[in-house]
Amino acid sequence: MRRLTTDEIYKKRLEKNKLRAFSAICSDENEKENENPKFKVNNTKNATSKVSEQEIHKIEHNPFNLASHMRLFTLRKSEKKSSMPEPFITNDPRTICDIDKTFYKIIEGRPLRQFSDIKVYMRNIRDITLFRANIAYRRDQIIKIDTALRDEYTEYEKIDTFFTETKSNFVRFAQECYERGKIVEALANAKSIELDKMVDQLENYSFICVKIRNQLSGLLATFENLDKYRGFLFSLSPMSWQNKFMSHFNENIIDVNYLQENITSAETINGLKVTLLKLQKVSPELFFDEPKQLMTICDDLGKQCLNYMKINVFANNIIVQVMKYRGFYRKIVQDEVFELEEFIEIFQKYVVWMEDKEKENKAIFERILLNEFHELFASYDTAKLFTCVQYVNTRLFETPEDPKDSLSLLTGQLELQYLELTSQLDCLDQEIVKAATNELFAEDIKMMKMAHKAQRELKECDLLSKALYTSFEPPRYKRK
Repeated sequence: MRRLTTDEIYKKRLEKNKLRAFSAICSDENEKENENPKFKVNNTKNATSKVSEQEIHKIEHNPFNLASHMRLFTLRKSEKKSSMPEPFITNDPRTICDIDKTFYKIIEGRPLRQFSDIKVYMRNIRDITLFRANIAYRRDQIIKIDTALRDEYTEYEKIDTFFTETKSNFVRFAQECYERGKIVEALANAKSIELDKMVDQLENYSFICVKIRNQLSGLLATFENLDKYRGFLFSLSPMSWQNKFMSHFNENIIDVNYLQENITSAETINGLKVTLLKLQKVSPELFFDEPKQLMTICDDLGKQCLNYMKINVFANNIIVQVMKYRGFYRKIVQDEVFELEEFIEIFQKYVVWMEDKEKENKAIFERILLNEFHELFASYDTAKLFTCVQYVNTRLFETPEDPKDSLSLLTGQLELQYLELTSQLDCLDQEIVKAATNELFAEDIKMMKMAHKAQRELKECDLLSKALYTSFEPPRYKRK
C-alpha cells in the first residue's frame, strides 16, 4: 500500500471534518510556556451555563492556546444556548437554601465551580492537541521549504555557471567577428578598386566587339547573296555535273542564319575561320562560263515543261479510272481507321486505369510520408529527442555539433560510453562504492525519516482530535 504524503493526509482529514479550517501563519515565538490558557469571556451579564451559574471572569493564559487566525484547526461553533429564566432576586439577606416559588419546594444551593474540574482538564488537552497539530504542520512546511531552497540553489549554480561560460564565449565570438570583419572590409575595398578598372576595360572591349560585329554582319549579308546565286546556278546545271560536284558543293555550304544568331560565340567564330580557310584553298568549279549558256538552258527547260504537259494530259485518263474506285478504297481505309480508333480507346482506358492506380499509390505514399515517416524522422518529438541527445553528446564528449550527425550514431556513442563506465565501475571496490552511495543518500534518508515522523504525529493528532470532538458532541439518542 502506498504511503500518503502530508498534503494528501491533510486533504483527506479536511474532507472528513468540515469544522476544521486552514491556519494562516505560524504563531509568535515569544509566547511563554508556563502561562495558563486564556479564554474568551462572554460580555453579556445575563448569560448562564447549564453546568454552573457562576460566570468565568479571568483565567490565566495557556501556552497551547493560539489565536483563531493562527490555528490549523479551529473549534466547532457552539450552538446557541437557550437562555435560562432569571431567578427571582430580592434585596433581603439570603441563605444557602432557597424556596422556589414555582414548585413550592426547597432546592439545595450548589457550590462555586472550581477551575480544576474535568471540563478545564479536557479543554487543556484539546488545546495541547491542537498545538501539536500546528507544530507538525509547521515542521512539514519547513521540510518542504528546505527541499525547495536546496533544489533552487542547485539550479541557480548550474544557471550561473552556464551564464558565465556563455558570456565569455560571446565576448570571444564578438572579438573574432570584429577582426574578421576588418580583414573582409580591407579585401572588399581592394577588390572594389580592381573591379572598377575591369569595368572600364570591359566597356572598351564591348565597344570594339560591337564595331567588329557590325562589320561581320555586313560581310555575312554579302556572303548570303552570293551563296543564293551559287545555289541557283548549281540547280540549273545538268544532273551529271551536279552528281560529280555535289560533295564539293555540300562541303562548302555555310549556314548564314546560324552564324547571325551565334555571331558572338567563340566556337562559331573559330568554325567560320576554318571554313573560310578551306574555301580559300578550293578552286571554284563553274559550269556556266558565259551568260549565253543560261539562255540555252532556259529554252531546254521550256521544252521540258511542254513535254510534262503532254504527259499530264495522257495521265488524266488513267486518273479518271482511279477516281471511280475511290469510294471502295475509302471504305477500306475507313474500316482500318475504325479498327485503329478501337485500339486507341482500349489504350486510353488502360492509360486512365494506370493514372488512377498512380493516384492511389501516390495517396498511399503521401500518407506514409506524412504519418509514419514523418513521425519517425521529422516529427516534433523526434527533433526534440535528437536535440537533447546531440546536446548531451556535445556536453559529454566536448565536441562541436556536426550537421552529419544522426540519432542512431549519437545514441550508439552514448551506449558505448555507458558500457565503458559500467565496466570501470565493476572494477571498483564495492565497499567503497556502497559507502559513497550511503553518504550521497544519507541526507535524503534523513528527510524521509523526518517526513515519516511528521506523518505519524499528524495521525496521532487526527486520532486525538476525533476523540476530543466526539467527547464534546451531544448524545445521539435522547435519554427519556
